[in-house]
Amino acid sequence: MRIPVPPLEVQCEIVRILDNFTLLSAELSAELSAELSAELSAELSAELSARQKQFEYYKNYLLKSYDRQDNACLKDIAEYSKDRIKANELNEDNYIGVDNLLQNKQGKVKSSYIPKEGNFTKYQEKDILIGNIRPYLKKIWFADNVGGTNGDVLAIRITDNNVIPEYLYFILSSDKFFNYDNSNSKGAKMPRGNKEAVMNYKFYLPSKDEQLKIVNKLNKFEIICNDISQGLPAEIEARQKQYEYYRDKLLAFKELKVDE
Repeated sequence: MRIPVPPLEVQCEIVRILDNFTLLSAELSAELSAELSAELSAELSAELSARQKQFEYYKNYLLKSYDRQDNACLKDIAEYSKDRIKANELNEDNYIGVDNLLQNKQGKVKSSYIPKEGNFTKYQEKDILIGNIRPYLKKIWFADNVGGTNGDVLAIRITDNNVIPEYLYFILSSDKFFNYDNSNSKGAKMPRGNKEAVMNYKFYLPSKDEQLKIVNKLNKFEIICNDISQGLPAEIEARQKQYEYYRDKLLAFKELKVDE
């Protein structure tokens, strides 16, 4: 196999350049390893927080642009769940208390407490669960299973087929709704949301097709803003391709003609 052998100083420069590219790729890969440093974790947390704020701003802006008039009232298209579920049907994944709902619209975690007996409010998939204690904490979850909850959590279920559940979730997870909910809460140390006032909340309800367009826009933007893993793997792949491109360019010497 014939290979090009440039002068020694050219070889050294090529090695230096490719080493730098290798180092950059290795550093970025290390950032995604299980042994993340505290500094990197803080940076990623800050980046994720910034992206979530960006998503909230865009969501509020988009919903506001459709807020031509408040032509729908929550009680006309939804109701609180009246169904009941037994304690023996509940587990850490499907029992929702206000304690395992996360602040600032971050969903929920597994419950550390599971009731042993009694009947509880049953929620269905695509119901919207809202923490009713200290509403300024903005606790809300879009249900993806069937389970139970208690009186400290509102389980809201759509009754109108013309409303897309995801659209209502975006409405009720907006800062506009939580500001309304908080302003109608009662109590000082442990304020509780007003269930009647919640059902009297008014908002703009467009056609089902328009709701779907809004939901699709927000879902795509939420993935970009909230899933930080979308960006870093793509960055690593781009760095690798960049490295390979320069490596091939640097090693592509014209063959020297050999006098016979």
